[in-house]
Amino acid sequence: MKMFAALLALPGAKSAAIPEGCRKFAGGVSHRNSARNEFAPEGRWNKQQDTDSVAPAGANAFGFGIRWLTPPANFREPSGFDRVFHGEFPEARWLALPILLVLLAGSALAQVPANAELSPIRSWFIAPTRVVWQSESGVKNAANLLQPKPGQAVLKEPQPPCVLTATEGKPAGILLDFGTELNGSVEIFTPITPGKEPRSVRVRFGESVSEAMAELGERDAQNDHAMRDQTVVLPWLGKKTVGPSGFRFVRIDALDPKTPVSLSQVRAVLQMRDLPRVGSFRCSDERLNKIWETGAYTVQL
Repeated sequence: MKMFAALLALPGAKSAAIPEGCRKFAGGVSHRNSARNEFAPEGRWNKQQDTDSVAPAGANAFGFGIRWLTPPANFREPSGFDRVFHGEFPEARWLALPILLVLLAGSALAQVPANAELSPIRSWFIAPTRVVWQSESGVKNAANLLQPKPGQAVLKEPQPPCVLTATEGKPAGILLDFGTELNGSVEIFTPITPGKEPRSVRVRFGESVSEAMAELGERDAQNDHAMRDQTVVLPWLGKKTVGPSGFRFVRIDALDPKTPVSLSQVRAVLQMRDLPRVGSFRCSDERLNKIWETGAYTVQL
């Protein structure tokens, strides 16, 4: 059955007249032959229920009436969809709005460009598990970065932000541990601060504490293949994504004594293919089991 229109009559609003010869649904009451309690056959209309020209407002459970307009020539035996939305199953009428929202969401997804390719890479957020190190001075509220966070820049922070204040020739920094080796990036969130000028920080990734604390060239620390040591600019009340790289530890340093850096949240973004593991290994040597598990996890990364 083709639908020409679906009109919503809000409570208190004036309902529009249904055109002559069109099947209507007013307040959940469908056109049925009242004598036989079934839908009228093709080409016949239930004149008893077709006398009213308007549908009462506020008729259904959501506070509005719905009228479906269809051409008489195409009238046929109703489908299951018709019976649900036209009152055959009143208890299912509450499904109307959720189904409408799903249809709207599907139409939004249909706007993806035809040449777009769905990425096989999935992402997971990982919060820091501990503050491994902080400079002797210039660091406040570092432990607050370990508290639950909203995952976005907010107007009012649940806890005071971590503040890094450098001095002349001496940066202020922290070293965070995310608890596991991962491949991905780190997201740095900033709160509202009195001045809106951007703040610069130095970010260093490391698979070990010594690597994250090292200067370029020390302990084989380098920027080959991925930028593990770089200076980035943070927005005011926003988020900065740094990476990707392979890491477990991240060191963040404020460099400019004139501009303290406030950090409301720091989290890692693990990115990998979510593939099922098809093999396994187990033996009596627990150390060997851990070595195999580390290798399997590394391959998956």
